[in-house]
Amino acid sequence: MKLEQSAPLLDKGVSRRSFLKLSSTLAAGAPFAGVFFRVDEAKAANFGNPILVDTDPRVEIKYSVCQGCHGRCGLKAKVVDGVLVKIEGNPYHPCNLEQHLTYATDPATVRAVSGRMCAKGLGGIQSVYDPYRLKQPLKRVGERGAGQWQAISWEQAFGEIATKLVQYRDRVTPIDP
Repeated sequence: MKLEQSAPLLDKGVSRRSFLKLSSTLAAGAPFAGVFFRVDEAKAANFGNPILVDTDPRVEIKYSVCQGCHGRCGLKAKVVDGVLVKIEGNPYHPCNLEQHLTYATDPATVRAVSGRMCAKGLGGIQSVYDPYRLKQPLKRVGERGAGQWQAISWEQAFGEIATKLVQYRDRVTPIDP
């Protein structure tokens, strides 16, 4: 009885050289994927809450800048009764829309247009309403790495920081020569 040796499962005729060529080509083209492919905005589940239409008079739109990274993309925040309900890309901002809108564009048109944002920017709403976010300054009371913290007031925090920094202040060199 003769046993036939089968080819390894992963051997499909791809050489190391062709794999590296393809990988480097894909890596070089990845930053430009947004130019060739249009990604629709995420359709998140609303869990029984009605989806507010942009023309609803209760929806107030505020324009700002995302602080999630160094890019400082523009954002369009939708606020209902003082509560932030959605963050979208600002269509006026060049980082969010390739053919960004001019300020002369009719505001009614701008309400219906959304720019693009990354997942980190779109998730910025969680930094506002996350129940585990820090709401006041914390001071370490134990050894470093022990994870022991005490809540202090803002006045105390600023006072302690100023006291520590005053020793590093250069009083000899003029600020504006």
